Amino acid sequence: MAGPRPNRLSPYLGRLAAPGCDVPDPELVGRFVADRDGAALAALLRRHGPMVYNLCHRVLRNPQDAEDAYQATFLVLARKAHALTARESVGNWLYGVAYRTALKARTAAARRSRREAAAPVREPAGPLAELTVHEAQAIVDQELARLPDKFRAPLVLCCLEGLTRDEAAQQLGWPAGLLKSRLEQGRELLRGRLVRRGLTLSAGLFSTGLLGGAALAGPAPDLAAATVEAGVLVASGAAAGGVASARAVALAEGVSRALWWTNARALAAILAVAVPAALGVAAATSAPAAKPGPAARAPAPPPPPAADPDPAGKRPTLRPESLEKWGRAEVLFTARLAGAQAGPVTRSDPPTYTHKLQFRVVTVLRGPHRKGEEVTANSAVRQRQEPVFPVGKDCLMAGKVTRGQLVLVAVEEADDDTLAQAALAAALPVGWSLRDGRPVSPWEGLGKDAWPAGAAGKGPLACAATGRPALLAGDGVEFRAEVVPPREQLKFGNPDGDGEYRLTVTNTRDAPAAVPALLSDGANLLWAESLVVLCDGRVYPAPGARGVREAVRPAVLEPGEAVSTVVNVLRLDGPPWPRGGSRVEFQFALGEKSATQSFYYLSKHHDPLREKATGDVKK
Repeated sequence: MAGPRPNRLSPYLGRLAAPGCDVPDPELVGRFVADRDGAALAALLRRHGPMVYNLCHRVLRNPQDAEDAYQATFLVLARKAHALTARESVGNWLYGVAYRTALKARTAAARRSRREAAAPVREPAGPLAELTVHEAQAIVDQELARLPDKFRAPLVLCCLEGLTRDEAAQQLGWPAGLLKSRLEQGRELLRGRLVRRGLTLSAGLFSTGLLGGAALAGPAPDLAAATVEAGVLVASGAAAGGVASARAVALAEGVSRALWWTNARALAAILAVAVPAALGVAAATSAPAAKPGPAARAPAPPPPPAADPDPAGKRPTLRPESLEKWGRAEVLFTARLAGAQAGPVTRSDPPTYTHKLQFRVVTVLRGPHRKGEEVTANSAVRQRQEPVFPVGKDCLMAGKVTRGQLVLVAVEEADDDTLAQAALAAALPVGWSLRDGRPVSPWEGLGKDAWPAGAAGKGPLACAATGRPALLAGDGVEFRAEVVPPREQLKFGNPDGDGEYRLTVTNTRDAPAAVPALLSDGANLLWAESLVVLCDGRVYPAPGARGVREAVRPAVLEPGEAVSTVVNVLRLDGPPWPRGGSRVEFQFALGEKSATQSFYYLSKHHDPLREKATGDVKK
């Protein structure tokens, strides 16, 4: 912990020494979020700090490490208080964060011990210093952390914080009968889990001896005061270095990121259930793959409308500019930026600054990259001032693969809001837009033919205009675009072909895979109703799209199976085709998967081909 600084900590020490506060947790959290109220945070530390500190001490068994984990837990609270939905269960939330933080601190301490080749620091022997008791404590904390919140919350308040049942019920906002029922159920559930692990204990031993309620009084006053000051600084957007220990700050940053990704995975799980349910994936997965041909089975009845997985409206709201920046990315991931080397600068107005960026991938939202992969990518930014990249920081990066090279189109230092927006954007298919906060699909222009009325979805996972659900391709599915060689090769006329591309979908798993974004009517794959094409900032349904009038199902691909179609971009009605000669870029998308290609459009050669192609479409 950082050394005490009495001249700055004295106000916080006074707040911590104040008499007991009867203000409920939700109001204290609200005051802290609204006004960065140090007194409110101090009251929360007085109320929950001993439980947090004792838990960290049990897990780490080292006073210094326990202090770091204690500080880090409340720094995470300061960071996340604005997003805390269950404010009546702050103690339960802090228990979960403290346990996660202590485990992370224990891993870091083990690395330091190996690196420094030093013996671990041991505290003086005490009444609970026997190894078998420490093992029992670890088992109890582990199983308590795994309990559902509704059972863990009353156990934390009554057994670890010493509240009466009436006090716990009042804090949680539950009727006394519900508190009693869940407390008893939680004890029985925990007892059963402990028995299966060979541990039997009485209620008294659980609440006092084993979990250290009587062994340790809690953190020292100057530690608590420094934690309050650091929390106020963090909530205000300032750095807490010099007030909190460097290890505590690093722990808090790591745990905050982990909590965000836990929430993102939970959101992904909701989408994985709700979106396929709109198309009856479960039925399709257990049946033969839908392929072209008369032998294919008939389509299933229309599925029920998709339910809104967030009826309470607690999920953050996706902003249009976030969907534009992150939602159209071919690849999207966070990475630790290791270096940025400046390259040539064009003489355009404004100039284009080129850089080569080196980074290590941390988490992947879209694309083929893997965690820990070291990658080099190009960046080209056209603006007045030379861009400054946050080297050494965790960044959110969006890009595309063009001509075999990864090109980054957006790089931002990652914070909670940016990551939340990126996750929400990545949950929608490429090419979708927002209108009045609701998603709209690229097939909106097809009107009532865009999607069967009987299968229309509702809520944030369906098109507000047509009811078409936001269908994704899913994990284990590869999507690629390849140039189709021209029928006639002309020197200097069509070096990149005549606008035809073969789009291929492959199941890379070793088991059959349903692909919700690739529709089938039972006899044919509906490519035109599944694919979209992006060009020059606009989005188009694939050429020939006429809408979905009857019940459909997802295509199911066998292990290793690949299916493909050819799309001619010259049949698109709308892109601003150049006069003379210029390169035109296209992004083909199937759900959240996309691939980028480009070709050199020479008007004297390609205009006649385009007029013929669009004439065929209109016919």
